[in-house]
Amino acid sequence: PDPTILNNSYKNNSEKYKVKEKFMHAALENLDFTNDPYYVRGYDNNIKCKLCLTTHRSDSGYLAHTQGKRHLTNIAKRKSTHLGNNYIIFNEKKSDPYAEKTDNNYPGFTILKSFDHTNENKILLIELTFNNIDKNAVPDYKIISTFEQKIEEKDNNYKFLLVGCPRYKTIAFKIPNMRINSKSNYCFCYW
Repeated sequence: PDPTILNNSYKNNSEKYKVKEKFMHAALENLDFTNDPYYVRGYDNNIKCKLCLTTHRSDSGYLAHTQGKRHLTNIAKRKSTHLGNNYIIFNEKKSDPYAEKTDNNYPGFTILKSFDHTNENKILLIELTFNNIDKNAVPDYKIISTFEQKIEEKDNNYKFLLVGCPRYKTIAFKIPNMRINSKSNYCFCYW
């Protein structure tokens, strides 16, 4: 094996480890386990989860456990016993084959840009296709500014058109921040 390749991979792993440690310390500084009813620190400095009966060597291990499937399932079971028979725990297997949101659950769309020469308005036609939609389901849309979202940079020149429908992922279109003439013949929704 080439020693330079091994040396570079060692540097990459040590850098990843340093970044991981940095984020772990930042997370642990902001967390307070005193309000957690399942957190118990033993005499041997190990941490135990009273709900799941697991033992962890560090706070970060316990934190990872609390975000895991086993701990969250046990919390749901405990809530169901406290609330009685009216409380329903969701099953992992869904009875509806379309209920899962997978990568294929994006609606299809086509965009057409045009210009109205009579009143010099810009026209944007967005046509969405939802293949596996319920009979009673109606897609909904919302227009938000870039300051209301956390994914893109804030820019006053644009806004977002969000379109959502049950069983589909919500999609967003970045459109120019111009006044929308809702009284014109071109502004319509047909579902």
